[in-house]
Amino acid sequence: MGEVQDSYRQISRATGIIVGLTLVDKVLAVAKETLTAYWFGVSAELDAFNIALAFPGVLTLLLSGAIVSAIVPLYLEWSHKYSPVQADRRAVHLFYFLGLLFIFATLAGFAASPFLIDIMGYGFDAPQKVLAVALQRILMLIIILDGFGIVLRGLLQARKSFFGLTAAPIFVNCFIIGMLLFGRDLGIHALVWGTVLGTFCKTAYMLVLLSRQGMRFVPAGLPSKETIAAFAVLVFPMLGSELMSNSNLLVDQAMATQLTSGSVSTLRYAYRINDLPVQVVVLAISRAIFPYVAEQRIRRDAEALRECFKHIVILLGFLSFPMACLAGLFSREAVGILLQRGAFDATAADETAQTLVFYSLGLFLYAYTFVNGTFFSAMKDVKTLFIMGCLATLLNATFNLLFMRWIGVQGIALSSTVTQGLISIIFMRIIKKRLAIDTISEIFRNLVPVAVACVALIMAGYWLRMCFLGLDISPVLFLPAAGFILGISYLALLRFICLDELRTSVTLIVPRNLVNKILGPPRGW
Repeated sequence: MGEVQDSYRQISRATGIIVGLTLVDKVLAVAKETLTAYWFGVSAELDAFNIALAFPGVLTLLLSGAIVSAIVPLYLEWSHKYSPVQADRRAVHLFYFLGLLFIFATLAGFAASPFLIDIMGYGFDAPQKVLAVALQRILMLIIILDGFGIVLRGLLQARKSFFGLTAAPIFVNCFIIGMLLFGRDLGIHALVWGTVLGTFCKTAYMLVLLSRQGMRFVPAGLPSKETIAAFAVLVFPMLGSELMSNSNLLVDQAMATQLTSGSVSTLRYAYRINDLPVQVVVLAISRAIFPYVAEQRIRRDAEALRECFKHIVILLGFLSFPMACLAGLFSREAVGILLQRGAFDATAADETAQTLVFYSLGLFLYAYTFVNGTFFSAMKDVKTLFIMGCLATLLNATFNLLFMRWIGVQGIALSSTVTQGLISIIFMRIIKKRLAIDTISEIFRNLVPVAVACVALIMAGYWLRMCFLGLDISPVLFLPAAGFILGISYLALLRFICLDELRTSVTLIVPRNLVNKILGPPRGW
């Protein structure tokens, strides 16, 4: 138990670093989205950019998930078997080997852009397709630039260098903001070149950081057959899984081109706002626990894996349940504050807010997918991830067809929530067997106090919203005030009704002494 608590303290420190830097990055991301909405609204031009970015963006996203998930456990195994110099040499060999593949993928993507836009933007008119092809050919540079960065991210995560890992993405938002502020004459190309230049600087920063840590990136040949085989065994099934899972982003945006002009942008804005708390907190937790879970698997510490999984799921409920409630209650005010200015008018804000509500319904399920992937990757059970990824894509496309005919772009968001719900239920049953968990219901029993507190939160939030609307107070003042009041009330209520397991789970991200002050000490401490 002492080793588990020590791991929790390390995870808490790592999560704190990641959350802090991610929060900075996401504040910049909000500023970027605000500027984008101000200049471009939900225009056809922005739709073309989003579709153009979708292929290289999703490709690097799936490569990132697959390659990082393979490199972290592999590098940790090499570090246990060989000397640090030998482990680094194997990693550098992979770096250059994969770099050659990224160069080929970039050139192939450039040549295939007209074909890709015909497929992904099949609902566009001719001028939109021409613009999208031109933008996508520039954005294909992201594949090679971010491709090298993916390997570097995996090495930083395996080395538990969480500061550098999380600070690197800040470059992208900084460059995009800079281009939107000072390169406005470039029009939509300001977004394009901001993305490309920011990605270049992000990768260069990680390369310099690892070099300063002693890793030598001098070319020394290609990896051995043994290294490639060990990497391929993990990465190819994971690539399939990531492709199937992340292809949902491509499918959603492509299908949204059938709807009215601006639907792709509406979907993208709502997705990014819903994604914000997940990126700040949940992704930080997933990154922090990955190397620790991988080490527990290497040590074959089944009890530690079960405990970690249980407390992570409970923590997700503690964080995501109230977030979903607040998003559902105040979606219109949040969208209005963040985006409604310039070309982004009230109609666009209404559409985006309605779409956000349907996304927020599945916030816990969406958050769970990150943690679920972390555990299955660490356990090297990539076959399950691949099969479930295929099923998720099929379900998502089917529900898209059904729901978008019923409620338009909001139906695509609802489809994501329903799909994540069904897939999460199946995954829970599988991981129960893999980790030999006696009963999943015991985990969710600890979330009953959270659910009770959230019901009270909804009622109080609805009353507050009516009061503030009646007083005609600006949302800029009302929303932070309501969020503070409801947040304090939520924690105060949990102090009286929460279970010991919930308190223990919160120590994954909050120091124990602070948890004692907020929720009170559990009986076992």
